[in-house]
Amino acid sequence: MNLFHKDIQRDDIGPASYSEPSFIYLNRSARPAVVLIRQELENWFSRYPNAAKVNIFRRFQSDDEIEHHSAFFELYVHELLIRLGHTVEIPHPEPGTSSCRAPDFLATSQEGSRFYVEATLATNQSQQEVSGEKRLNQVYDALNGLDSPNFFISVEVHGAPAVPVPGRRLRHEVRQFLNSLDPDSCSEIIRHSGMRAVPSHKFDFQGWRIDISPIPKSHKSRGKTGIRPLGILGPAEAQLVDDRTALKDSVIAKAAHYGDLGIGLVVAVNAINQHLEMIDIMEALFGQESFTFPANIGGAVEPQMQRLPNGAWNGLKGPKTHVFLPCW
Repeated sequence: MNLFHKDIQRDDIGPASYSEPSFIYLNRSARPAVVLIRQELENWFSRYPNAAKVNIFRRFQSDDEIEHHSAFFELYVHELLIRLGHTVEIPHPEPGTSSCRAPDFLATSQEGSRFYVEATLATNQSQQEVSGEKRLNQVYDALNGLDSPNFFISVEVHGAPAVPVPGRRLRHEVRQFLNSLDPDSCSEIIRHSGMRAVPSHKFDFQGWRIDISPIPKSHKSRGKTGIRPLGILGPAEAQLVDDRTALKDSVIAKAAHYGDLGIGLVVAVNAINQHLEMIDIMEALFGQESFTFPANIGGAVEPQMQRLPNGAWNGLKGPKTHVFLPCW
């Protein structure tokens, strides 16, 4: 059994499309870097316990990105453990435990210490946000399917599509718009008045709007086929970034899921977002930072940093009685 298909012709060295599942791209790409990734992952998979290969194989090849990333992370954690010198098994639920399943791995160190390991993901996206991102990626792919010999395009997104966007209609409107423009005239407008002065096209669909602006190609680049037209994507809309809560919730959920296992449980968390910093990790485990000022108004005073009792390891009743160790 192999993670990737063996008997397929691979000759595409281009990038992935926006809506393309990660496994599909890794499986088909001929890029040298991707070839090396496939080889390394096959090595990891060859050392994975045979009893669990079918399950992780199915999940790794899933079009669902959460399933795919979850399977990848389990492969990664298993490989990390054996490279650290541990013996790793796929445990079965112990009789009398409160859970209908066991953690992902049972590891034994070279010194004989035994502990369970649970690999999990933390993401700060809701299901609604994930669905909206998928629909938006489908829009980007639809626009990249345009044959636009004279222009790249700038795309500004306002809102998020709640239902799939009609890609054929979008391409038709944008194609007609671009065909009505002269690239040399647009270049002159940009040169004298900036990008905001060129004509633009607004595509409205159920409360969601996309603004299309032309970016004239240089004379030597015009008329060439097979060039993706998307040039600029934006603007990024302001939103609250909260990586602490997702991380804390993942640790707590896994730590409390199995009840008393009798030996230690390591919770390994893969935080799949772009903003996680050390302060998020500390606040997720020990509580949010807060600053208090003494009630002394007679002069300048320094604030004192404290932590709120809302971390995975520290709550309203003090330190949690159960012990669990995160691993990033």
